[in-house]
Amino acid sequence: MQIAFTDDVMQTPYPMPYPEYINVFDLGLEVWKPPTIQIQPSYIHDRVESGGEYEYKIHLKNVGEEDIGIDPKIGGERGHYGGRDMIPAFEDDAITIDAPSVVPAGGTATVNMHLVVPDGAKGGYEGGLNLNIDDPSINDWEGGVHLGFDVWSQPTEPFTKAFTTKIAAPITIEITSSQYQYDMCGGGSSTDDEEPSFDVTLKGPSGDDVTLSRTMAAYQGSVDLGGSNCAPPWEISSSGMYNEGHTSYIERYTADGAAGDWTLGVLPHYAERFGYTITIGDTD
Repeated sequence: MQIAFTDDVMQTPYPMPYPEYINVFDLGLEVWKPPTIQIQPSYIHDRVESGGEYEYKIHLKNVGEEDIGIDPKIGGERGHYGGRDMIPAFEDDAITIDAPSVVPAGGTATVNMHLVVPDGAKGGYEGGLNLNIDDPSINDWEGGVHLGFDVWSQPTEPFTKAFTTKIAAPITIEITSSQYQYDMCGGGSSTDDEEPSFDVTLKGPSGDDVTLSRTMAAYQGSVDLGGSNCAPPWEISSSGMYNEGHTSYIERYTADGAAGDWTLGVLPHYAERFGYTITIGDTD
């Protein structure tokens, strides 16, 4: 909107459909209304396995005084993993939605999302769940949940490392996994069945497997007291202040050593990465 203080107009060499006033004041107004729907989480990032099935939940709360309609659908934020020209690991139809059509005034609702990862899927998927919230106070980019999935497969062949000892001394092998805690706010792949573990073998100078004795197993982690984004704000409690972002699992093995050539084999399970240490001689 323009407010003209005088009738003075800009002179132009050609006719204008509307006069261009010189002494004007431009006025723009935007009426803002606080959103009445709270969404938790706003994104889901998970590591999934080819052929697996996963369940996720999105929690909604209506803090307004009227019922709000929703119509969740996959789409509206579709992109390809690593760039739009790359093929995604799976299509949108791998994800199905079960949700109510209304979030009652002063109440909550849960959107259930089911993912079936196709057999043989590789790479990743980036997309979005558009909640289609019938609330003009919520912008299009605020009314959805970003989805990101990394698809991986368990290795079937072990990692091998050849080494040589020059003395007949005990051999100690320590394997350490390093796990990033994927965002599990909506549920996902974090289960007790996915604890990291290792199949460890050791071949001696004769080429035969050597007996390994596991002498230690340990868990390590780092905990942030800054709070977790996973707990819905209307259900937050003191227990929700702990957020574990990184974990490690360690196994230690010993074997009787001898001079010669050796080969270590490590087949990891549910470990994104691991490190190894080979010590020849006493570790004290």
